[in-house]
Amino acid sequence: MKKIFKLISVFVLLTVILLLAIAASRKESPIEPNISGKWINKIENSQLRQQYEFKSNHTFEYSLVSINATSNKIIGISSKIIGKYQVKDTQLNLYDLVNYANKNQRLGPVSELVTTDGAKTANNTIALDDKKNTLSVFLKCPPNADCFPSPSVYYKQ
Repeated sequence: MKKIFKLISVFVLLTVILLLAIAASRKESPIEPNISGKWINKIENSQLRQQYEFKSNHTFEYSLVSINATSNKIIGISSKIIGKYQVKDTQLNLYDLVNYANKNQRLGPVSELVTTDGAKTANNTIALDDKKNTLSVFLKCPPNADCFPSPSVYYKQ
C-alpha cells in the first residue's frame, strides 16, 4: 500500500511540474494597441496637416489638408486614402487602399478629388506613448519618393 501511495505521489508531483513548465513556456498573445479615433499631425511652418481617423471596425481615412490659421477649419484638401487597417504589436498594416488626389494636383475642395493609382498596401512601424495620446508612425518611404520625414507624430483629438 505504501508503494502505491508513493507512486501516486510521484505521479501527481511530476504532473504538477509538467503543467507548470507548460504554462511558463506559453508566449503571451500580443495586445493590439487601440488607435481608434482621430489623430492629427500639424506640419511645421505651414498650414498643412495630416490626419488619420481610425475606426473601431478597422477601417481608416487619411487626408492631407490645408487649415485656415484663424478659424482652424479645413480650406482645401490635397489627397485622401481610405482603406482597412490591422495593428499587431508595433506594426500598422494598411490594406485595400483607395487613393484620391485633387484633380489639379493642388489643394481644392473634396468634390475635386479623383481616384489615382497608388499603393494598395502599406506596412509601417508605430509607437504609442504611455498616455496613449501621441502616435509616432515610422514610414517606409520607397526609393526616389518624396515622403514626409519619419517619424510623423500624430496627436489624439
